[in-house]
Amino acid sequence: MYLLSLVEESTFVGIYCYILYYLLNSYIPIFWIGFIKHFLGYYLGLQTLYCSQYGKRKSIITKKFVIDCLYEGIGFSILFYIFKNAFIVGVVFHLLSEYTGIHKLFIKYRCK
Repeated sequence: MYLLSLVEESTFVGIYCYILYYLLNSYIPIFWIGFIKHFLGYYLGLQTLYCSQYGKRKSIITKKFVIDCLYEGIGFSILFYIFKNAFIVGVVFHLLSEYTGIHKLFIKYRCK
């Protein structure tokens, strides 16, 4: 079940990244698409949805929210430079976050 859930989550993030890229690419640099991806993820409730899968009620904004968004922008830019495809960047970014432990830290510090 975990693998299926991870594939579904990664695909969803890939689609979300592709939509943001499609809508914003003509207007802003790729860094800002990654920044907005994380920023909007909170306000659209996507982060709370992720938290709820792990028994938490909601995602919270901490003092480091903007720093998290900056890191997301940097990571998105690096991966986009490598893959040149927003969908693949979203999938790979989600998988990397899972396997490096970033998601565990997110759940621990950003979910309540």
